[in-house]
Amino acid sequence: MTGTLAFLLALAGLSGLCLAMDRHHRDRFGRASGRARRRLMQGLGWAGLAGSAALSILAWGWAIGPVAWFALATPAGLAIVFALPWLPAARR
Repeated sequence: MTGTLAFLLALAGLSGLCLAMDRHHRDRFGRASGRARRRLMQGLGWAGLAGSAALSILAWGWAIGPVAWFALATPAGLAIVFALPWLPAARR
């Protein structure tokens, strides 16, 4: 259960960092993100990644936790990379 939650937090964190970029935000929502929204998404993205790392370290300890976190964050990032072209774009 902890591994699943760590994966979902990594997915949410990487999604937040992705949407903090103007190009990706414009592709999804049809307009560029403002400075406040960009900062919010960056903060939430880094918080999600930090929470995912913390859960991994709590579940597997300092010896295996960081390795497990990378093992969970990698497919989360790949899922975002491969899903972005197929997600419906914003209607203009």
